[in-house]
Amino acid sequence: MIDHDKLMEQSLARVRAGGPLFGTWPLKDIVPDAGPTSVDAIAAASAKARSWWTANAAHWNRFGAIREALSSDDPERQFWTMQWLRNGDTRCDGLDAASYARDLRPLVQKLASKSTNEKVRSEAELLSQSTPKFPAAKE
Repeated sequence: MIDHDKLMEQSLARVRAGGPLFGTWPLKDIVPDAGPTSVDAIAAASAKARSWWTANAAHWNRFGAIREALSSDDPERQFWTMQWLRNGDTRCDGLDAASYARDLRPLVQKLASKSTNEKVRSEAELLSQSTPKFPAAKE
């Protein structure tokens, strides 16, 4: 994991030493103690994802995932889901003006009025004041 304070210190030290402010810097120069990504860790994460998909593929759909994210206790999921609702351009089967009004708008309005996370509350207020895009569903 990157220690952001250390990243800033390393970056400032490089600039003070005459290095470029912008550009590509090798990770080892910015975070000298960053080790290589473990092949075993990648394989374990991949196996976990495959296992999840095997168990959930038959009943998972994007619309359900959107509803679940907005109902979750995870502010990052809530925020990025509302970002997608406001700005996304990929299709979501089952999402249209009627399903949004019926199933999602109440969740967004609840987040706008009750979320303790400022970023989520602000995004929910913006979404409540706009009309989401509804890219065409499969025919």
